Amino acid sequence: MGTFLGQHHGHPIDDLQSAYLKEKDTPQKLFKQLTDTHWTGIARLIEKLEEQKCHSEKMVQGDKEVVLQYFKELTDTLEQKKKVFLAALCDVGKLISQEYTPQIERVKEIREQQLELMTVTTSLQDESPLKFLEKIDDVRQRVQMLKRRPLPEVQPVEIYPRKSKHQTIKQTCEYRNKWIPASYIKQEMQPKR
Repeated sequence: MGTFLGQHHGHPIDDLQSAYLKEKDTPQKLFKQLTDTHWTGIARLIEKLEEQKCHSEKMVQGDKEVVLQYFKELTDTLEQKKKVFLAALCDVGKLISQEYTPQIERVKEIREQQLELMTVTTSLQDESPLKFLEKIDDVRQRVQMLKRRPLPEVQPVEIYPRKSKHQTIKQTCEYRNKWIPASYIKQEMQPKR
């Protein structure tokens, strides 16, 4: 009787030689299982999966390029619009300056003459009676002429129409070089009958 080797999957194992003889053909059987029809399409499956992966990656890359191009065009458009808006606002700023600067300068000139005449009238009191009488008519005439000079009315100026920040940006371009006093705007905004 051969040497008893113990249990193998619940069955007694014979001696080494008989165990070897029993399993000797197993590798060939396993090889046959690994080469039967179950495996015949595996190489083609790998190829198909790789092709599908490549195709999907190309689609994604194509979409990326479309997105990049879209946002490039969008950025270019926004940049162009920004330039137009800023140019329009710059023009409006120039118009505001053209409207207000001459008025400010005119009022400053009147103010300077007023201050000068205040000094002159104060100094008249220190003059001799003869000098006083020689100068007083001239000073009086200058004061009267200065008082007759019209002073500008302060009128708020707006870009028409103006409702919200976004609309203001849009309308700054639409109404470029169009700015009018608020009083006129109120009239224009009345419903027409």
